[in-house]
Amino acid sequence: PYTSKRLLTDINQRTGVALSSFVFGPDKYDLQNRVVEYDRVEQLVTGFGSYTTSASGELLGSGSSTNATTLTQTETLERYADQVLDLVFAEEETPLQSILLEQLAKIFTSHSRSMWTQLKDASWTLPNGRSVLDTAVDPFGLFRYSSLLNMNSKDEQIVTTTRKLITLAQQQINGDSSLDDASTNISNEDSLRLASIITRKVWDRRSAVLETGNRFANQVLNVTITRLEQSDNLVPTQ
Repeated sequence: PYTSKRLLTDINQRTGVALSSFVFGPDKYDLQNRVVEYDRVEQLVTGFGSYTTSASGELLGSGSSTNATTLTQTETLERYADQVLDLVFAEEETPLQSILLEQLAKIFTSHSRSMWTQLKDASWTLPNGRSVLDTAVDPFGLFRYSSLLNMNSKDEQIVTTTRKLITLAQQQINGDSSLDDASTNISNEDSLRLASIITRKVWDRRSAVLETGNRFANQVLNVTITRLEQSDNLVPTQ
């Protein structure tokens, strides 16, 4: 658990290299095509969750009275919010944020193509073999075989990995008893207080949020450019 925490929170570049080696395996240097390996991420997230749960348990056990315990539960949820915000948003790009934004950009573009493919498949097919939706959006077929709109094996790998990661996140949330107890027993008054605190925390980090948004937009642009440059080498799925 401590090692997982160190890999996720340390901003040292050497730790960043170690993090890349761990989550990407042998593909760590292939910046254009690398995708996180689910088994490695599962091990990392599970370890970090164990560390956080242990620390939260100590925090919950510090309250002696009912009011103190209620306040401690609120502080526990606030602590989770701080951890997530600190990991995701930062004024200066961290190794974890760099990897996170890179993978989110790939997920965003791959899922966009996946949704487009599903929408086309769901619409009627015309005698010329094209779907009604495809014909309406691109009547002349200029982008029919464009790599920007068509899925390939790498997209399918990213979509599959993303689904597994979402399931992993849900399992971590559902399996964290300290977080579950805190969120279940918290009063309506404390819920409103917590919502106000989180909103303030996000506002206090507004410059970091803006910087992170700009970095994400740049990553999406880089992924799109790479996709166009590699279009000749991509094999579309049937």
